[in-house]
Amino acid sequence: MFEVTGESMAAYVAEIVFRLNGPNVTAAGIDAGSVYSTKEVRATPDGAGAFSKNLIATSGMHFEAWYEVGLVWNEGEAPFWDFGIKIQVPAGGPHNIADLIKAGVGAAGNQLLVWVSEIEPTSPAKGQWWFKPSTNDLYRWE
Repeated sequence: MFEVTGESMAAYVAEIVFRLNGPNVTAAGIDAGSVYSTKEVRATPDGAGAFSKNLIATSGMHFEAWYEVGLVWNEGEAPFWDFGIKIQVPAGGPHNIADLIKAGVGAAGNQLLVWVSEIEPTSPAKGQWWFKPSTNDLYRWE
């Protein structure tokens, strides 16, 4: 039998990190020809978990682009990276990160994310996973 458990991370401090999947160039619009690197963009949530960060829209980039989203935990022996979700950012923000994570990269939604809730998610993306703890049921939308 295999069981996964973990301690609460509520007492820890994390930075949210956004990293473009590769160098890219804006294809059109006012910023046409602008070059973007993979330099990390970091955000530190406030006490209520809120944060705001301006990211360049990946929808206007020449090559297929997305941000890898991670959490860097700065507590304990050494910082470590957690998560590894991919998001694409459409033009015309602001956008809620939960919506971007749900959309993921590609038409199948974010395959790296499993929603854990007693209540079924509203408007799940195709391929999205949902785990219902009270019944131990795992669902996937096709």
